[in-house]
Amino acid sequence: MVLASPAEYDLGIHEWMHREMFVNEKGEPLTFQDHMFLFEPYKDFSQRQVHKKCSQIGESVMMNIKVAYALKVHQWNVIYTLPSDSDVWEFVPTKTDKLIASNPALQRALQTDKTDLKQMYNRFWHFKGTRSKTAAIMTTADLLIHDEKDRSDQGIIETYRSRLRKSDYKGIWELSNPSVKNTGVDVTWNRSDRKEWIIKCPTCEHEQIIDWYKNVDYLRLCFKCINCDAEIDDTTRRLGRWVASEPENEISGYHISQMMAPWMSAKDLIREEEETDEEYFYNFILGEAIGEGDVEEFRQLIIDAWTPKSLKEGPQFMGIDIGSTKHYVIGNRDGIHTVGKCKTRIELEMIIEHWNPLIVMDGGPERTWAEEFRKKYPKLWLNFYQRDKSKKRKIWWGDKENTGIVHSDRSRVIDAVVTDIVYADIQFDLLPKDLEKYIRHWLVMVKKKEIDSMGLARFVWDKNTETAQDHWVHATVYYYIARSRGSDASFISSHEGTKRTDIITQGPHGEMKMNLKEYLEDRDV
Repeated sequence: MVLASPAEYDLGIHEWMHREMFVNEKGEPLTFQDHMFLFEPYKDFSQRQVHKKCSQIGESVMMNIKVAYALKVHQWNVIYTLPSDSDVWEFVPTKTDKLIASNPALQRALQTDKTDLKQMYNRFWHFKGTRSKTAAIMTTADLLIHDEKDRSDQGIIETYRSRLRKSDYKGIWELSNPSVKNTGVDVTWNRSDRKEWIIKCPTCEHEQIIDWYKNVDYLRLCFKCINCDAEIDDTTRRLGRWVASEPENEISGYHISQMMAPWMSAKDLIREEEETDEEYFYNFILGEAIGEGDVEEFRQLIIDAWTPKSLKEGPQFMGIDIGSTKHYVIGNRDGIHTVGKCKTRIELEMIIEHWNPLIVMDGGPERTWAEEFRKKYPKLWLNFYQRDKSKKRKIWWGDKENTGIVHSDRSRVIDAVVTDIVYADIQFDLLPKDLEKYIRHWLVMVKKKEIDSMGLARFVWDKNTETAQDHWVHATVYYYIARSRGSDASFISSHEGTKRTDIITQGPHGEMKMNLKEYLEDRDV
């Protein structure tokens, strides 16, 4: 490994920051009171390093200061990449320029001040996007910093390596919210020394990696020790230490999650888990990549979510998947009571007028008469699948001239529907013959790894074969979207998320439990 600096510089950056009284881009003093997990990464100038991180944790400020220090002390030229040129033009004025303007030491050193180029201490700091094939071939450097690597063009990222050939240092630093396992920053992390933040329980002194599924107490709304169940306070989370699980690996790796941030309570993070989908929570809150996971056992999940209770009362919601045959599902806030299909527009209109539901319909095929339906039925919305690259939304509704149009991120909204089925937030009041037909459409659904034109990976829901029938799956997605529009945000389901695998019936000798499948067979007509 190429050494980043002589030993006397190991703490030099902290001494320099203290002497110059550094502040952040908001003019607030930079301290490590709540950011002890960044103390070691600040002074780490290893040739190869990777930061698999959550969002909003202070890394952007840290990297800006580390670059300024590298220009001053190591006399390196630096290329700092972001996913696109527009990201450069957003990041530099709001982060880098404000940080320089707030710190006299950096102002004094500034010789050239452009959005895409800073010259300081007689060295150059380039800001580049990764959408242009020519961006990576015009500039040489000693250090490449790839910010948001998992949202960047992976081919262009590789091309940038050629810019280091004349350097003795040849540094590559990667930082990103992860995306999919074994892709992007997760690949480098797996080859690193894999440092995790270790905390010590103040009660039993057991040391442990802070882990969402082991250290969060949903009842007490706090962090807990995995050994003695004692509450873990903010000071304990603050005073952890970095420990490498693979110390023989040369790449210096850090995994940073919002669980390390003492300003984020367990209650705050539980709310984030409830209000965001799994992909966003893993990538942006826990700083974890997501994987394909196990194939869902849809038959059992749907049978477990069956209910003997009628779901025909209350406001009704309908999802319609359009094709030569129109597949539909209808239900209330608790779940689905009717699945069906029809051939003609007249049949569909009769069903709509009978139930008077809030409707979401596939907006793609049969666009002309879908638009006619939208004008005829004020409670009907046309859905268009569209990927939200920010990962912050799975459903977004049009307004003004776009009233009646709704967009949804296909795989993320299917994830949400599956989650609701798992926790019985979507129940099923269907006859066995209808239930079986409905289940067959779910059995063809699998998650596939998809690589886009920039080499970025994500897992998407798709059919297992081109000819498989998945119409009621999408009709259920549209029902879910309609229900989200029509349901009060404060609504609490009467079943409280419990699965219904057993039922209570009144027999000749009083109450008795009955097997669900047996009950369904008796009820079949």
